[in-house]
Amino acid sequence: MTAEVAILVDKKDAALQVPPQAVIERQGAFYCLLDRGEKGIEAQQVEIGASNEEAVVVEEGLSLNDQVVLSPEQFEEDVVFPTLSSETDQLAQGDTNPVQTSAAQSQSGGSSVGE
Repeated sequence: MTAEVAILVDKKDAALQVPPQAVIERQGAFYCLLDRGEKGIEAQQVEIGASNEEAVVVEEGLSLNDQVVLSPEQFEEDVVFPTLSSETDQLAQGDTNPVQTSAAQSQSGGSSVGE
């Protein structure tokens, strides 16, 4: 006998979320690369929440309809990451919520941030 079970661990209404491969970690902080069209690609620091294999909740740092790069590893050498402040450095030394990243997309494949 077998059974398929789903366990609801957390529920958050109207949460902004992105695919896990769109989040990268640098110096203990998490970033998404945003496609700004003619302005190019820009690093945006984000505060992440709950995550699973399909999505990462972004608590702060993104807005609805931001165009997030799905393969940031391809562009990270061309992007300037913000310098972390001492307060952020102290937070980064604490326990962080790691996100596994993968370059699942071969193109930047901009994706709108979803609710």
